[in-house]
Amino acid sequence: MEKFDKISALLSFIIVLVLLFSGCDGIFNNNPLPEPETSFGDTLWVHDKPILENTTYIRAMPLAIGKDGSVYYLADGGMATWDATRVYAINKDDGSLRWKTDALAIWHPNSNIVVADDGTVYVLSYTKLYSIDPNSGLTNWEWEVPEHIMHDGNEVYSYGEVGGLALANNGDLIFKTNGSGSYYRAMYCVDNQGNTKWYRVIGAQGTNITIGSTGTIFDYEYAENIKYLLRSVVSCILN
Repeated sequence: MEKFDKISALLSFIIVLVLLFSGCDGIFNNNPLPEPETSFGDTLWVHDKPILENTTYIRAMPLAIGKDGSVYYLADGGMATWDATRVYAINKDDGSLRWKTDALAIWHPNSNIVVADDGTVYVLSYTKLYSIDPNSGLTNWEWEVPEHIMHDGNEVYSYGEVGGLALANNGDLIFKTNGSGSYYRAMYCVDNQGNTKWYRVIGAQGTNITIGSTGTIFDYEYAENIKYLLRSVVSCILN
């Protein structure tokens, strides 16, 4: 009977130790206690655009998501301060600011932000296409609309505002001039190093460009002779 009591006491002691150390596992292993669970639709974080600067308006362009989950948006001063557009990058985990770019070309953006497979950020502003490093927010390069292009054997004036940015499946950037003013509008193809690959004169509309999975570009154009909207014009096949 005395032997049984000793065994029982030893088992009880072992059980107490197991319960004690399992309950303190998070403490001894430096593991934080689990966070309260969230429900679908809960707000995870809120990002406030940096204050004490002239960039006061967040533009109602679609947000872009980087390959690392970073969130990109556009903001500027609008007509209140005329502060030029900047791209802002925020952390996906807590909404904190990662970086903001230097001022772009003008106080309003011309396109949504697109992100390439390698994470490079692209955006249009006024007459320029910007390639932006996703890690630092610094500009890799700028491309600007040429003042003149060749059309039907003649040099024609072509400098104007660009829009409709789209990313092709081979990494090329497709966009077009479509602002106001008297100049020849064109669709441009620029590679990921900022080199013009081709262009074609168009009757431009201020609409986004759509690129199919095979590389065919679809766009809207005005017919020059009858002034109505043509739908789904196949502009070019990409190699």
